[in-house]
Amino acid sequence: QVLPVLLRAVDAMSAARQNLPRDLRAAPARAGVGRTLREVERRFPDGLPLLDPVEDMGVRDEGFRALVERAEGLHTRVVGSGVHRSADRDERLELYARKVALAEKARALRRAVREVQVPVMKSVLTRMRRVLRRLGYTTSEGVLDHKGRAACEINTADELVLTELLFNGVITELRPAQLVALLSCFVHQEPRKNSSPPRIREDMQGPYRQLRETAAHVARVSADAKMEIDVDEYVEKFNPDLMDVAYAWATGARFADVCKLTEIYEGSVIRALRRLDELLHQLGQAAYVMGAREVKDNVEECSRRIRRGICFAASLYVA
Repeated sequence: QVLPVLLRAVDAMSAARQNLPRDLRAAPARAGVGRTLREVERRFPDGLPLLDPVEDMGVRDEGFRALVERAEGLHTRVVGSGVHRSADRDERLELYARKVALAEKARALRRAVREVQVPVMKSVLTRMRRVLRRLGYTTSEGVLDHKGRAACEINTADELVLTELLFNGVITELRPAQLVALLSCFVHQEPRKNSSPPRIREDMQGPYRQLRETAAHVARVSADAKMEIDVDEYVEKFNPDLMDVAYAWATGARFADVCKLTEIYEGSVIRALRRLDELLHQLGQAAYVMGAREVKDNVEECSRRIRRGICFAASLYVA
């Protein structure tokens, strides 16, 4: 019987070749082909020899030869694999194929996300540049101005609000302990435990009010520039709960006495004071860029006052 076969059903080609008659519709012709095929099977009981592209077809390309050798090596590894000899090989291969398909789908989704993020990031960067220009950090051509170069020195806390306070003269008027207390609002990131109004010492109420007004101004400019920002939430992130602690520590109080002023954990207090010292260093650099020598001297005095005791010990076990 003669059956048609699709090309995709061909798995391999043999070097053994049989000449077929021109017309297979006649019964004697088909019978002759059948006898010939049975004779071929008898001669090659271990299977027909496969067609070798190098030896049989005369392909001499070195690149092709390397690919053939690689394919043979991979085939040897596959045949020698334990998975190839296992009873559930087909199920395992199916699971692996599903894994590969899912990995490819994940890569495609990541590429799609990156393609979407690019225009979004460009839009956000355009809005951020608009904010910097409106606040006076850059020129109309997008070049950093004097104010912008000072802001570049600060990265521990909100550089925009802190630079505004620096250039507005708020920081210049503060004594060292007051400056330390005000800057604690920048480094203390823990949310407030209650919604009651914070208790702020009398000499810090004015600076803290100016801080909130400055933060609200920066937030409104950002909102006008189409930045996604909540003005009230932005202002409230400047937490005053450590102001009394920082003020007392800057005036020489003992750590045990300082901890009695707050319910915040001692570790959080130490971490905040260390960040505060780092912020003071950056603020001093910003003041230097600004050319405000008095402010820089005041900031260095603040740093000298807080860098003491257990908060800055190399190890808490030997403090």
